[in-house]
Amino acid sequence: MRLALIGQSAFGKAVLETLVSGNRHEVVGVFAAPDGARGQEPLAAAATDLGVPVWQPQRLRDAECIATFQSLGADLCVMAYVTDIVPLDIIN
Repeated sequence: MRLALIGQSAFGKAVLETLVSGNRHEVVGVFAAPDGARGQEPLAAAATDLGVPVWQPQRLRDAECIATFQSLGADLCVMAYVTDIVPLDIIN
């Protein structure tokens, strides 16, 4: 199954690591919060380390973000600690 992950922080990182460790699914992309004052966002850093494509949009509602998400052709989206409003174009 092709999975996309939207999340942030240590929780999002742990979810990504669990999904990748099972080798049962392909994580086709990660959408993480932008890097902050404390440095690189943990989920984004983990995705980069694992070779998973990562995007860090300011808002999930941006047209470019929605188009990128849809282009991945994910079968399922996993949400792990999402604090932004997820548009219906992504939910559907």
